[in-house]
Amino acid sequence: MSLQDAARATIREWIASTGTTQTTICAGIGRNQPWLSRYLSGDIDADIDTLDQLARVFGHTLWGLLQVPSDQDDAEVIRLYRALRQEARPVGKAVLREMGQGHAAPRPRR
Repeated sequence: MSLQDAARATIREWIASTGTTQTTICAGIGRNQPWLSRYLSGDIDADIDTLDQLARVFGHTLWGLLQVPSDQDDAEVIRLYRALRQEARPVGKAVLREMGQGHAAPRPRR
């Protein structure tokens, strides 16, 4: 999978999970809806500046959009977290922290 394909997949996921409209995205990146439609369908690629702008529309950085960890489980957790709406992220982090505590050293009994 190319970086462009990975970025497209991530952006599609962010659109679906946040309900962000193409109109909103286009306003944030200074492009029109036909351009965005062609990009998402793979007909054209985006330059690095446009990818950065796309990431920022969703509250992410370019690095966040393009980061692909080598471990697939890590990649899935990061991908799912980044697809969350901003207001849901604290809950997502709390769930992960809570789950992680089960693997930490046992708590002392009182």
